[in-house]
Amino acid sequence: MRTQLLDLYTKQAKAFVAVRQKLGQGNRGGPFLPAPHEAYASQPRPLLIVGQETNGWGEHLDDIAAQMAVYDGFAVGQRYNAKPFWNMTRQVERLLGHAPHSCAWANLSRFDIEGKRAQGEQAAVIATLDHLLLDEVRILTPKVCLFYTGPELDHRLQSVFTGLTYYPVDGYTPRQFARLSHPALPLLSFRTYHPRYLRQSRMEAGVLATLARLTQAEPV
Repeated sequence: MRTQLLDLYTKQAKAFVAVRQKLGQGNRGGPFLPAPHEAYASQPRPLLIVGQETNGWGEHLDDIAAQMAVYDGFAVGQRYNAKPFWNMTRQVERLLGHAPHSCAWANLSRFDIEGKRAQGEQAAVIATLDHLLLDEVRILTPKVCLFYTGPELDHRLQSVFTGLTYYPVDGYTPRQFARLSHPALPLLSFRTYHPRYLRQSRMEAGVLATLARLTQAEPV
């Protein structure tokens, strides 16, 4: 799996450099290159979390393996379990019966700008790399995929997963919490808001309870 990812990213090395150059001077985190720990594939239903962008990230554009090692060092948020993003992710791992810190983590955006989401032309430049998410899902073959991308980035998801269909989940509007259907995605695929917003809007507990019900209803 890691060998396949290394090969995928190595083939994109020139594209990473080109995008980084177009982003100009300043603190540009990335590229973000997932490299899941071996515990990921050993779980009964491997979980892939897809976020929006990093809040700062290392940069080793001349060494793809070293760039993947940045992901290793972060260890899917082991030092950040109190943060809403990782706190909710730990809860999802538990409701699936998984070991802690065993999920895989991807992001729609490969780069961040000053630790935040890019805007305007910079966002368009970064989005030229969105297609890599399709390859990552193919290589990682998750059984459960949870997108924390929110409705504002649906247009980018739809450009990656052509023909992506959104189904409402009981008690929620499709903007809040939707089940996703696409040939490249596992049966248990969902899109909701970023966990920080879910917590602020008091939706976190309800989304987790619904997610537990929906995932338990499907066979392993």
